[in-house]
Order: sequence, then structure tokens, then C-alpha cells
Amino acid sequence: MDAANLVWSREQEVLATAKAYDDAAFAADFVSFDPEGNQLTGEQFASQMHSTGLLVKKARLMWCEQGLQDSYCIAFRVPETNGQMTTHLSLWRMIDKEWRKQFHIFVEGEDSLEKSQSIT
Repeated sequence: MDAANLVWSREQEVLATAKAYDDAAFAADFVSFDPEGNQLTGEQFASQMHSTGLLVKKARLMWCEQGLQDSYCIAFRVPETNGQMTTHLSLWRMIDKEWRKQFHIFVEGEDSLEKSQSIT
């Protein structure tokens, strides 16, 4: 499995287990922001992800871009149980030979995140 697909797979694992903050999946300096721009701790992030009613098995990758050799930024959409779509942007870095989530933001204006290429 190439690195981009591995990172997307790790993101899906985090989405599926977002009921609790998992130190093993997150970088020590992980940071997140809610749609209003408020900073969230790892525990608050997990609570936010769990409380939104995300249909995580229906998450759709929009794009995955490699930054530095040890980092990938991904954008993806996830439907909620209320019928709305949420758009997310996250940064993953290779830390101590493991892909760890370093940043996550809930994005508004998702059309600006569309790219011509995505992995399937």
C-alpha cells in the first residue's frame, strides 16, 4: 500500500474510533479547530467527532497531497445522520516511523477544496 492510501486508511480508523482520544494515532502536538475557529484539545476533538453523528463508513476522500516527504494533507467529506455533509482537512506526519495525525479542521466552503485528482 502506498503512503497516500495508508494515510487515508489511518484517517478512516481514527474516524471509526473517534469515541475516545487515542494517543497512538495522534502527534504529541496535535491541534484542531471547530467550525467557529475555537481550538480543541485531543479529547474535545474526539468528543466533537463523536457528537456530530458522522456516518464514517460513507466518508469520501476528496484529495490527498504530499507536502514534505514525511507529511500528507487530506481533505474528505463525511455525511451526518441529519443529512448534512461535513468537510474536513487534516495533516498527517511520519513521526517515530508511524503516521500520526497532527492537525484537523472542520472546513466551511468545501467547494474551494475540490481538486482534479484524488486516490480511490
